Amino acid sequence: MSSDTVAVRYGDQTWTWREHLAEATAEASALIALADPARPLHVGALLGNTPAMLRSMAAAALGGYVLGGINTTRRGDGLLADIRRSDCQLLLINPDHRSM
Repeated sequence: MSSDTVAVRYGDQTWTWREHLAEATAEASALIALADPARPLHVGALLGNTPAMLRSMAAAALGGYVLGGINTTRRGDGLLADIRRSDCQLLLINPDHRSM
């Protein structure tokens, strides 16, 4: 978690391993704090192929919970059925997908 080499490159943005894992640790802590501890922690990710998805994958690994990618091409009842089927306590959505 202490390396300052580049871990993520997206367009003209970069994150070092230190930054990437610090953000992932913070995300994991926040999601665990929000979750119902009496239920398995399943987190849905409607994020697309973005740094947020990479961060969420690292957060799930660090936090010990299940991250399920939600298909960003689905809409309406199909999308709702996918989310319900995944039994998510929490759903992560980036601004590009909020209107879905």
